[in-house]
Amino acid sequence: MMEEPRKPGQLPAASCSRRTVLGGLGAFAGIAGLAGFARPAQAISTKIGPIRTAAQYVQAVAIAGRHNSNALVDIAADWCGFCRIIDEEILPDPRIVEHLTNLALIKVDVTPMDDDSRVLLELLGAKGPPTMFIIETKTGRELSGTRSLGWFDVENLVARLRPFSQSKAGAGRPEKPKARPRKS
Repeated sequence: MMEEPRKPGQLPAASCSRRTVLGGLGAFAGIAGLAGFARPAQAISTKIGPIRTAAQYVQAVAIAGRHNSNALVDIAADWCGFCRIIDEEILPDPRIVEHLTNLALIKVDVTPMDDDSRVLLELLGAKGPPTMFIIETKTGRELSGTRSLGWFDVENLVARLRPFSQSKAGAGRPEKPKARPRKS
């Protein structure tokens, strides 16, 4: 039987059924706090991970959405040298921490690069680590202009986080630039 073409971000039918995801969400949410899976981090609103499967990712987005309009998704692996720099130097930088106060941080781990990792990378539209982007937690949709592939520095990440680090009341989509008056 030939598989129907999928839209970007759509899971293969056999990978994860809707019943599996929705049925497991309640149980997952109940144990998430006990397992330390979703826990507040210093100044980061919500930190979730490590995420290793597509079903866990869907659940993580739902959990992040309870407290945050947006989440920073960090795709990493133990064997990725720059991923260690991200974890040890970039994310702990005070300028980054300041901008993460109103965003969840979803840590995706594709270290094994097994079938689960490949399905997860396909769902996220990524080829591998390091990849980072911001999503809207209500829809799970990636926000335009927020993705980085490979190397970046603190200033680059600050620039991508800044529009989303407003107060909780104003968090969500960044404000649209005000239109300039037309010259007559």
